[in-house]
Amino acid sequence: MQRISQISSKEASDISVYDMVKENLSIVDVARFYGLEVNRGGFANCPFHDDKNPSMKLYEKHGEPDDFYCFGCGAGGDVINLVSKLFNILPLESAHKLAHDFGIEIDCEIKSVRPQKQSIKAKIERYTYELQESRTYSCWLIIAIF
Repeated sequence: MQRISQISSKEASDISVYDMVKENLSIVDVARFYGLEVNRGGFANCPFHDDKNPSMKLYEKHGEPDDFYCFGCGAGGDVINLVSKLFNILPLESAHKLAHDFGIEIDCEIKSVRPQKQSIKAKIERYTYELQESRTYSCWLIIAIF
């Protein structure tokens, strides 16, 4: 049913949760697990629009990440996008959901995908403090705030 490979702890630290899920799960198995009926040709009724005839094609690509495309509504993506759209959750949440539901252990520490942005107010306060401390009122520093 699923293509789970053994991954050493060193390899796991170098692979993201997205890659682990994409490499180890078949999009057809995932679609069936979450209730979609996939026919022999790899087509299913699209859950993202009112579909009476199968218009969503699930592509199983051996050696590459699987993906899907709906010829009715244009929805498409990989296995993580499919689950993300099915459950209306973020891609990182869907990757974790897939890992949990299919028993893929994630040993590596997951780091934030996006660094947290500092608010403009915090930047202004920090630069104001630095200006007061150094007593240097350079023009370039004021321009750097904006």
